[in-house]
Amino acid sequence: MDKIIAEVVVSVLVLTMLIMVIPIYNSNVELAKEAADIVDYNENVKEVTEPKIVNKSIISGSDVISIIRYYGLKGGMLIKVVQSNYAYTYSPESNYYYDANVYEINRDTNFLVTCLYTNGVVTRMLIKNSI
Repeated sequence: MDKIIAEVVVSVLVLTMLIMVIPIYNSNVELAKEAADIVDYNENVKEVTEPKIVNKSIISGSDVISIIRYYGLKGGMLIKVVQSNYAYTYSPESNYYYDANVYEINRDTNFLVTCLYTNGVVTRMLIKNSI
């Protein structure tokens, strides 16, 4: 009889431990998955580097959009984009926000960049559609 009671007590203890350990294990697995997702996301995000624009260079519309977005993060530049008879200025006041619904820049069009310098630093860019 004592042997049966001992086996029941041991069985209850083992079942209790299993019931407690399985949820802890599952939460640790979920935590590990979340950490892995964060690491994957961080590996996909690359450092934003300053676009290397040379005065009087020809760039694509995609490059123009990249320049606008870069200075949206970094600030400090006045950018005027001219296409045909219409111009749009991106500045710190406009938060450099590119919105294709407001002013669409064709990604395949070529643009001529004219840089204006102050004390050797580019402070303004005129980006004009080069037909």
